[in-house]
Amino acid sequence: MPITAGATIGRYKAPQLRASAPTEVWDLGALRIARSALGSIIDILPDGRMLAVQRAEGEENPVQVDVVLNFPEELKQRMRAAGK
Repeated sequence: MPITAGATIGRYKAPQLRASAPTEVWDLGALRIARSALGSIIDILPDGRMLAVQRAEGEENPVQVDVVLNFPEELKQRMRAAGK
């Protein structure tokens, strides 16, 4: 999205934002990105990479998504409990 500075008013520049026409970056259907009732299960990371839930070929959209916070610590605890 190109951004250009605004016009000069007196001695001061007025801020102005111009955006280009939208373009498709990713074809979410071709990537088999899962959809929920709220839309695609996707987020864009600060560095521009995409984080998404991808369906397996022939798989339906998920009805539940489980998120595990602090996964490395959870794994260590479970491994200790299992005696490994």
